[in-house]
Amino acid sequence: MKKNQLTTTKSTALVLGKSKSLMGITKKLLESKGKGLTQAKPSQELSTHKDITIIGELMWEKESREMNWSNAMEYAKNLRLGGYDDWRLPTIKELGEVVTLCGGEVVTFDDEYDDGKCDGNWENTQYHEAYKTKGFTSDLYCSSTTGARGTSSAWVVRFGSGRAFSSDKPSTHYVRCVR
Repeated sequence: MKKNQLTTTKSTALVLGKSKSLMGITKKLLESKGKGLTQAKPSQELSTHKDITIIGELMWEKESREMNWSNAMEYAKNLRLGGYDDWRLPTIKELGEVVTLCGGEVVTFDDEYDDGKCDGNWENTQYHEAYKTKGFTSDLYCSSTTGARGTSSAWVVRFGSGRAFSSDKPSTHYVRCVR
């Protein structure tokens, strides 16, 4: 291994270690009962802050906003929330993980004609209560992931059915930023 490669590898490991440490500190702060913080119900959602909630391993913006993909990408890039400036739109995988964490089953593009999975999600009242409790009060949420139809589309998740599909980027959907 060349000297430059070794230095780069050590620097990357150091940055990743500090990033994990910072996330741990942030999680502890959000779990505390300090000013402006409230304890959440036990589950995958660990704790809440007035503008931020933790779902799984990610911090999520609490509020949903409706906008098209281009405006959402710009909004995320400029978002300053909870003292952080590295907000972004979630990937399709991250939105799908919320569906799974809430007890639903993700129906992907390949499963497009599998109405049994969609019916199971529609009929699962516990799943619907869970994703709404986590702040996904609207049905369609847009991801940052470019869609199956090319660069003019983006993947979205319809929480009611758990279906992930491509939608035109100029269409408006709800967004919640993550970090």
